[in-house]
Amino acid sequence: MSARRRSAGGIVLRLLAASVGGYALASLAGIALAFAMPWCCGWSRAEGVLAGSLLSFIAYLAAALWAFATRSLVVMGGLVVAGIGLLLLLWFS
Repeated sequence: MSARRRSAGGIVLRLLAASVGGYALASLAGIALAFAMPWCCGWSRAEGVLAGSLLSFIAYLAAALWAFATRSLVVMGGLVVAGIGLLLLLWFS
């Protein structure tokens, strides 16, 4: 396999991780924050949902930057682990 083909495959994997993984992580983070804000800060549910959805944009940006900033695809797997951790947190709460 040529170096150019490997490079193109890495870019495609990073693009998928940034778009799909970033969206999943951002939506799970928004849901988790929407549940957590009224409980920990004493806010109303509407304020918790608003804060969760606003902060989910930052989570999406961080996930997309992380996918393209890492040197190896193995380190990028941390994005998947973070998403699974948030999913388990929401599932068991």
